[in-house]
Amino acid sequence: MKKNLYFREQVRRENHIKNFIYDTAMSLASYPKACLEVFIRSNPGERYFSLAANLSVAFILIVLPLGLHKLPFLSDFGANYNSFQEYNEAHAFGWSFLWHYASWYAYIVVFLIFTRRRWLEVRRNPGVFDFTKYTKYAGNIDLRFFNFHPLGLQPSIRSVECIYEPAAFFVAGIALSLLGQRIGAMLMVSSIVYGLSYAALYKQGDNFIMDKIDEQIINEGFEDTFVKDHFNDPRGRFHMDKPRDENLRRKLRDSIIVDDRRNDEITFAE
Repeated sequence: MKKNLYFREQVRRENHIKNFIYDTAMSLASYPKACLEVFIRSNPGERYFSLAANLSVAFILIVLPLGLHKLPFLSDFGANYNSFQEYNEAHAFGWSFLWHYASWYAYIVVFLIFTRRRWLEVRRNPGVFDFTKYTKYAGNIDLRFFNFHPLGLQPSIRSVECIYEPAAFFVAGIALSLLGQRIGAMLMVSSIVYGLSYAALYKQGDNFIMDKIDEQIINEGFEDTFVKDHFNDPRGRFHMDKPRDENLRRKLRDSIIVDDRRNDEITFAE
């Protein structure tokens, strides 16, 4: 495969605020995505689904309400209580706790049921490898998401992953929050992280494809843009002081466009 060394050094204009949001979502996405994907994604890859991660999520969700229930900012503390002692007495682990977190713990039970189902889907015998399935496969998308046709338009895979899947949980989260169920806020936050993380993945994929296209374009136009010095050629422009002699510029071709045979070798994924 031909690789353009100059192309690798080019800097593209970036939206740093957008990149920060995407990078943050990507770094935080593992557990929030696990909270949702276990219900809507079947048959995930062996290295994508993690039983240990899902059990960690379940443990965190079990203990988290024990602390959250005591936080004044989750209640109408300022309007109804004169002291923390009065607040704590009213918010002992009784009916108030059961009302706000009944659906939370019901969610954990269902989450563990689906976790077991996904584990059974990916389980394999030691030393037995499946050469027909990508180990980092994110799972099958529920086809019901493609049956929703806003304005008569068929949803794309990208819109389903970035919008439709998280939107379903976000709407459910709003409804539960209006009923005073704390699980609603968790679903809304997880759905936002879920959608942003997939948007970031698609952005990375878009850049990968455009990089490949751009490298091919600049290689094809090398004779005109570098050797013949056509500076208004849409196939690229070289920002450097080049040899004035055209033949000398042509001799530099093999130093700029090299045969990268490493891409043809088998490598081990980390």
